Amino acid sequence: MRSWLPLILSVGLLCTACGPSADKPTSPGGTTEDIGEVLATVGDMPIGEREFEKAAARAVPKDGDALSLDERKEVLDRLIADKILY
Repeated sequence: MRSWLPLILSVGLLCTACGPSADKPTSPGGTTEDIGEVLATVGDMPIGEREFEKAAARAVPKDGDALSLDERKEVLDRLIADKILY
């Protein structure tokens, strides 16, 4: 049995090394998901590019065409405030 111990330990170590990445952002529920580039972090909760784009799509531009830089900043500020209150 002792001759199998190094092999079993090596396989166990390999399995843990191939597991999910620890630096992949997680949603507040703890599940990993592709959130895109992290735009801001509130505590340990990231605000990703995907979340920002969804929120920006719901915003109505003042000029009716596209969100201005200031309007995009307001969207991000709102997301940050939501995370702080969460």
